Amino acid sequence: MVDSARRSMNDTSNSLRPDERPLRSVLKWVMIAALGLVGLAIAAVAISAAHHYFTYTVPASKVTVIVTAGPPFCPDDYPVYVGFSNGSDRTIQRVTFRLKARLKGRSTNLASGNLYTDDYIRAPTEGTGLCYDPPLSPYHDESARVTDKTELIWSVDYVHYTFSEATP
Repeated sequence: MVDSARRSMNDTSNSLRPDERPLRSVLKWVMIAALGLVGLAIAAVAISAAHHYFTYTVPASKVTVIVTAGPPFCPDDYPVYVGFSNGSDRTIQRVTFRLKARLKGRSTNLASGNLYTDDYIRAPTEGTGLCYDPPLSPYHDESARVTDKTELIWSVDYVHYTFSEATP
């Protein structure tokens, strides 16, 4: 009698009604399928992140940006030189960037809102640049006092590279 009581406590399949056994089996397989889908989703996100890292982040980190103002690079009417030197193994198709200008010792961007697109194609190890005359923001009092844009400290505030799919 003790053995049969012990056996019935440990054996839950005997305590289920016959119509509950298939339901439990279906639920088990639904859970296994759901876990499999979650695993596939995690793998897809990881593969996508790795693809972005190796096709964009690594090449972009090997591009050098050069920003300077005034001679000898540019004439007075286009005083700001912006150049990009491609040190990556991918060809750059396009560069989109925003310039930042500030007074020495200050952090306010006086050239806010200037977005430029440079579509010069740069093969690996090549570099080119252009001269710009970016307008200063009318929303800052300091902008009105600037008489010579070459006295500002210029930099690139935002940059995005478009790389070709394959190097020619």
